Parts: sequence; structure tokens; C-alpha cells
Amino acid sequence: ASPAEALASAAASAATGAAAGCGLARNPSASAGKWPPAEPTVFTNLTDGWRAQQWRHRDTFLEEMGTWEQTLSTFVRDAWLQIVDASGGVVDHPVDVSLAEYLKLSAGLRRFLVSVLTGNVFLFARYEVEERGASHDNGPSHHDHGHSHGGIDHGHGHGHEGHHHGQSHGDDAPRHDPEHGQQHSHSELDDDSNGGSLGHRDGHGQGHGDGHRLERRRRFFEALGSGYDTPPGVSDELKIFAMDGLGSGHGMHRHTAAWLAQIAGRKVWWLAPPLPPSEGQEAVNAAGHPVFPYKDLSEDEGAWACAWLLQPSLVPQVASAHICTQGPGEVLVLPEGWWHATCSLDEFNIAVGGQGSRPSET
Repeated sequence: ASPAEALASAAASAATGAAAGCGLARNPSASAGKWPPAEPTVFTNLTDGWRAQQWRHRDTFLEEMGTWEQTLSTFVRDAWLQIVDASGGVVDHPVDVSLAEYLKLSAGLRRFLVSVLTGNVFLFARYEVEERGASHDNGPSHHDHGHSHGGIDHGHGHGHEGHHHGQSHGDDAPRHDPEHGQQHSHSELDDDSNGGSLGHRDGHGQGHGDGHRLERRRRFFEALGSGYDTPPGVSDELKIFAMDGLGSGHGMHRHTAAWLAQIAGRKVWWLAPPLPPSEGQEAVNAAGHPVFPYKDLSEDEGAWACAWLLQPSLVPQVASAHICTQGPGEVLVLPEGWWHATCSLDEFNIAVGGQGSRPSET
């Protein structure tokens, strides 16, 4: 079988295999102890009444949100989030497609999954809202050049091809103005060794058209936010939107506390606890990210956790580790520092969430 056929078969068998279950605690009572939970936890009762439940139907979602554009991204073992073009190759400048276009693109890219770095393509947008109403662009970054390119701020596509390189557009047209930010020292970036967010953070207003980018980003997350409410007790400092096709996902990484609500499709999670202090400190790679401490991951395996569906023998045997399939309507709460990787089991897979340590409510 081709890699794409093998993946589809593995995704189907995951519905009845080990990945179909979930070893995580589910719906603990308020009196169960610490909040947020000390270990990854699944809640099935937090999305009741969300309008976004209607979005699990592909046509309904695309009718409302399909023309918004986001930047194509992938995951690389050492550099983590990277921006890519429509063929899946890592590039310097963001390439934007509408959410509807992405679904067609991801289906076509699966034939390339024999090469992980050209087959694992997804949309992952982040928007940081500060207390005073300012915001940061938290898109994927291309670290070879020592600066970040945002990937969040796109307006409605309206048929636009979605491949932008910072050229000027009229006010009525979609646009993308990459932030050519100045180089940052490590202290100016997220400290991933202490559980920072997924990838480096851009600065304030270092590029062209920043005001337009912030406004488009705000409008996208405002439209998205009309469909759901941030669950009580978790952070919404950094808002997240994720869209995957069958077989796309994030390799092993860790960051601050987070929550993710699965709106459509199923997602397999592999989770491992932080390295106990008694076992020393985690190594840091050349890109400034912590190294998974429980197994020496190959480049493909470290970038593409779906390989563990194809070869379950590759899954690291870690005490207190978990595997869990998250379904529509379920919210996974992830404590700070927990290692995790994901793989989408469906053609149409969308999720919303947040990262950060500041609770939205007590």
C-alpha cells in the first residue's frame, strides 16, 4: 500500500485499536483537587450550547468561515513550527490559502507523505490578547533568518489565490504583509526551556502594514469567537485555531498550560510528563527548543507523530504517558510542561483553544 493508503487504514483501525481509548481523567468534579488539573484531562461537558457545534458539519463551517485565509505550516523536529508553500516545502515568506482551499490542498498532499517534510501541512493560527488590548503575532517562524514571520492575520479570501509576498494592495483587497522583524536575542523570545509557547514570538510593529495585520487578525478571531466561550478557569491569553487534514499534526513539543476544544474530526494525542527534576535537565537543541527526553527521535518521527500509527512499536515507553483520541465536543486541558504530539484522523479537522498561565475566571 502507498503511504497515503497505509495512513488511511491506520486511521480507520485507530477507531477500534489502542488509540480509540483515552487513559486521561474525564470530567472530574470541582472537588477533585487542583485546578487547572495537574495532569492532562478531558472534559465532555464544556461545549454544550456552543454555536460552533454546528461547525462539525463541513458545509456549514465553510459557508461561514471558508473564505478566511491562514498561512500554511508544518512541524519540524528541531525548529518546530515552520511556514511552507503549497507543495509542502519550507519557505521564507508566508503562503496563505483560504480554509476551503486548504481542504483541497491537504487531500492532494497526502500522496507525498512518503516524505514527511512535504506531506504534513496544516493551518495553525495564534493571536495573543494583552490586558491593555494590544496583541502579538504568534505565527510560525523561519529561524534560519533569525526573525519571525506571522501567520494569523488574514481577511476574507473572496476568490483570491492567497499567495502573498508583502506587496501593496488596495484597502478592499485581502493582503499579507510579512513582518521583517529585527533579530532578537534569546531573552526577547519565548523561553521554551521553561515551557514557553509553541515557537518564537514576534515583536511589536516591526514590519509594514502592522495595523492592518492586527485588525485582520482581530476580525478573524472575533468571527471565530462568536461560536464558542472560553471554558471557566483556563487561559485565553493566547487564542488558537487549528485546522488539519487526514494525517497532519504536530510532532513532540511542550509549552505553557493550554486547552484545546475539538470542533470537528478526531485527533490522537500522545502525552508524556515533564522530566522529573531528579533525572536532570532537558537538553536544548540548536533552535533553542527543549529536546524530548524519553527517546532519541528520528527526524521523521520527531516531526510527524502519525508515524506512530503506522508503526506502533515506535511509541516511546514512558511511565505516566498516555495516548488519547479526542473527539468532537471534547476539551483537552494540558498542564504546563507536558510533552505532546498529535495526529488528525479525519479529512476535516478543526479545533479552537488557548495557551497561557492566567485563568480566564476563578
